[in-house]
Amino acid sequence: MRLVIPTDPGVVEINYTWLPTWIGLNSQLLNRLSSTIRPMALGRELNEATLDMLETELIRLLSEEFPTVDGFGDFLRGISKVRIVDHSRS
Repeated sequence: MRLVIPTDPGVVEINYTWLPTWIGLNSQLLNRLSSTIRPMALGRELNEATLDMLETELIRLLSEEFPTVDGFGDFLRGISKVRIVDHSRS
């Protein structure tokens, strides 16, 4: 699961529903983070490399925002390992 997702051509959003509730409900923080992340996507193809770069930057920003949460960056990177599998198509 990605923490930064494309929503329209050339537009990305923070996938806040996968973040801890205390971040997902903090609209001021999400707006501030979005204002940093969105411009980084301008003029770029929203391919895997770009989305990886944006997600890395988001994790860096969140880790700086909450430096006392030990292992937070590792936790956030772990979310990218989550996959939703549709077994009905098997």
